[in-house]
Amino acid sequence: MNISQTLSSLSKTGRGLSDQDLLKWANTTAQKGNPTVRPIRSFKDPAITTALFFLDLLEAIRPGIVDPNLVIPVGPDGPYEDRRQNGKHDDYDIPV
Repeated sequence: MNISQTLSSLSKTGRGLSDQDLLKWANTTAQKGNPTVRPIRSFKDPAITTALFFLDLLEAIRPGIVDPNLVIPVGPDGPYEDRRQNGKHDDYDIPV
């Protein structure tokens, strides 16, 4: 409920944000930081399992936060451990 209220307060209309609203924001933001970022189509997009989109999004929001030396280029069908490593928070300087 708290997350929903926070997202609603961030919207221009004060109404809840839909999945499409969130996807549009995330895709636009990530591509502003790196125009070669492949947009995600939904929250079920297999590309999400690589964590690469989220790393690009984090980098677009706060340049320099992601150490490119720690990023493993992997596809959705790549080794699970590589995809998992990309998604680990403790490898990046992400303030909590």
